[in-house]
Amino acid sequence: MNDSRIAKLTENNRKWLSSYISTKRSGQAKIKSDLLALLEAHYLDITSISLTEMETYINLLKVDNSTNTVNQKTDSFIRFFKHIQEMDNVSFSFDPDLLKIFKFVKEDLIKSRQAKPLKVSEITRIRHLLKDDDLKLFSFELAYEYGSTLEELAEISPEHYDQRLNLLLLGGRPIQVTNSLSSLIERSPRILIKRSKESFSDYFRQIGERAKQEGIFDQRGLTWLDIKATREQNFIRCSECGNSYENSANYWVLAQYSYDESENKWLICKSCGSKDSIYG
Repeated sequence: MNDSRIAKLTENNRKWLSSYISTKRSGQAKIKSDLLALLEAHYLDITSISLTEMETYINLLKVDNSTNTVNQKTDSFIRFFKHIQEMDNVSFSFDPDLLKIFKFVKEDLIKSRQAKPLKVSEITRIRHLLKDDDLKLFSFELAYEYGSTLEELAEISPEHYDQRLNLLLLGGRPIQVTNSLSSLIERSPRILIKRSKESFSDYFRQIGERAKQEGIFDQRGLTWLDIKATREQNFIRCSECGNSYENSANYWVLAQYSYDESENKWLICKSCGSKDSIYG
């Protein structure tokens, strides 16, 4: 896979990447992956990249990566650029050490990890937006409806899905998917291809970018943390059975127990509301 990606780079970028990786005794695969992603994003010889473009690229990394990961990648970019300068006596339009000012600091970390729940209107518009993308819609719904983590999403595979029972086994817990989600799998079997948690994190970022383009969001993006916060805000635990359901009228009823002399009406899930001892 990497060989085909490297072949698409400019001649100079291939040369510089190969030379730099050869100087590393450990962690070659990780360093190569990080630098390859940067080179693919720029397309041209990396020496033509501007400081503003690097700032944008590093800020995008901050959306879905930990503080240590962002800072490690940034340090790797600095060392790579310095290697190129020494190797071919070429220069960038900026001092590579200036990239240090874009590294994660404590204030960035606090700001970037303040998850913002989606509004109901945003949820419905995103669902409509993703009608043409079964994979991303499936990923969004699993994270939102079932609270699946990035690690659990990375376990999706044909071996973990029982088509007869519409059952996914993720993170050691069985997930009974809805008919609408099982229909997505039937229509797009590639949904079950095993992917990394980084891939799913990137899917959510891409959903956020599309949402901004369509005017659903202003400047904010979308991360798994936002979806998690949305679920925590919108899902209610039924005090009768303990199961959690979305705060939609589709799942809840006002019910009164036949033996309740106070005649209180309680909000409980429809499953519990269908019991003989309860009147809706």
